[in-house]
Amino acid sequence: MKIAYHYDYKTFIYQGESQIHKVAGYDEYILPQFSTWVAKPAFDEEAEQAKYDVKNQKWLVELKPIQVTAYHKKTQEPKVFADASLVSDEYTLKKPSTPFDEWIDGAWVTNKSNQHIAEYNQVDNVRRGLYAQICDPLIAEANIKRLQGFEDDAQTIEAQALAARNKIQTENPWPTPPTN
Repeated sequence: MKIAYHYDYKTFIYQGESQIHKVAGYDEYILPQFSTWVAKPAFDEEAEQAKYDVKNQKWLVELKPIQVTAYHKKTQEPKVFADASLVSDEYTLKKPSTPFDEWIDGAWVTNKSNQHIAEYNQVDNVRRGLYAQICDPLIAEANIKRLQGFEDDAQTIEAQALAARNKIQTENPWPTPPTN
């Protein structure tokens, strides 16, 4: 009996071993395809892998590839690479901390101006939506009351609209502009 050490036919990475028995009628052992009689070296199967060098008929031990996520330096788009050694120059392993980060001199730097504009627009959109939902109907109702000759009712409804507007502004303050 002999031991055959098997490797993947594409990657040549060690796959396991099996006992080979002599087949009746043959003088030699028959080696299975994509196998070798060369014993595999000792290696840490958690962190390393053995790869068979067919040309030199020996095993090579190398670090296992570890899948990583890298981020495009211009778009921040994440991309998964099979190993850190495969990450190209237009990507970095450093994760941006905000959507407003820009890659400058080997680090992510937050563009405070763009961040402020986005935060301002977000508050503006919330305010406009609440104004349309709450204030505009009150003002329309006040105008109708005024046209009907109910000035006191119109003023009361307008006061409600102004109070709602003040509450909306208090609950949704403008962001603080960045300092230089």
